[in-house]
Amino acid sequence: MVKRNRRISWKRLLGESGPSFLGWLEENYIRLRLYNTLAEVLKYYLEQNLKPNLSSPCLSRDFVDMLLQIHDKKKCADEKTFHTALAIQAYTYAHLLERYRRIWDVLLILLKAKVLPMSDDGIDVLDIGTGPAPALYAVSDFYSALRDFATKKGYAFLDTPSPRLHCIESSPYMWQFFHIFSELSGRPGPFQPTFEKFEGVDFAESRAYEKWARIETEIREQDTSEEYARWFVNQMFSPGYLYNLVIFSYFLTTEDNVVGREKELLSVFSSLRPGGVVVIVGGTSDEFPTIHNFVHELAIGANLLKVSGVQEVVPCNYFEPYNSYGKRLKELYDTIWNWMREQDKDIDQYAISLQAPVLAKFWDLSKRLTISPRFSLRVYRKGP
Repeated sequence: MVKRNRRISWKRLLGESGPSFLGWLEENYIRLRLYNTLAEVLKYYLEQNLKPNLSSPCLSRDFVDMLLQIHDKKKCADEKTFHTALAIQAYTYAHLLERYRRIWDVLLILLKAKVLPMSDDGIDVLDIGTGPAPALYAVSDFYSALRDFATKKGYAFLDTPSPRLHCIESSPYMWQFFHIFSELSGRPGPFQPTFEKFEGVDFAESRAYEKWARIETEIREQDTSEEYARWFVNQMFSPGYLYNLVIFSYFLTTEDNVVGREKELLSVFSSLRPGGVVVIVGGTSDEFPTIHNFVHELAIGANLLKVSGVQEVVPCNYFEPYNSYGKRLKELYDTIWNWMREQDKDIDQYAISLQAPVLAKFWDLSKRLTISPRFSLRVYRKGP
């Protein structure tokens, strides 16, 4: 892409183009079409990888048990829960589409607030606790749609390079899923984690290590002095492990999962580029205000600004009616559940016997998904 002399600020550009972009999305059903495409690929993936594993009543009931586990907040915070392929398939079946839809809402909220991360060179996005990568898929599709809009409507400066996707995910089974799924759907990633663990992550240390490795390479390959090599690396390379957008999506979900991670959180906050944004997406249970207050104090202490005017509890129909999304999601739920009915005629009764209302959306064919639970959102930004 040819470097252009942009003299208008991103805030002003987003303010001028945002309403037109929102109208274009709605008029052309862009968001719903991308959602439906994701649903089709997910259905195909599950047909190829999950359906063969539902070949008996025992295996089908194992899957139902796993669905119950992945709706337990404490079990989801336990890495051991995701050490089987079945757990990944259950989590993906239950959450991928809805989490993808919610991150679209988050990005539209950032656009509306005129703080959507933008860069002439493209942005770097870090998703912490990636899971099956709904957040990164949403980010990729959102910015792709923004580029299409820019091309068709003449907003040349919005036509920026594709986001560079980075993630932190501890489960090798999740890595395997999003690598396969990204290839299956023709996406630009993610294919592997940037870091495997959030615990102990230190971006400043990683930047220093990467810089010294480049200096050593220059000394060795160019047979030059350390002083020149340092100068050359500083001139030719931008430091890595700096981000324009950081996403915590259903990662900071329990107090035990947050307290004791001050060092890692501060490392994240200090690795934002100017204008960079951190979004924290979660539920609305009683525990989340305590979590948000804890993170808030750290963010403010790291000189981040809380973005005002952001909807902090987001309903499912904040930007668009939920019905079309809920209908498509329910079709997926019913399809997979019917695979289990083919193997176990009593699978519904088994699900009922577990006395878990959360399972009803899967087994009850008459249940319509007309609404989705609200989610909480906090947004912090590094000035200016």
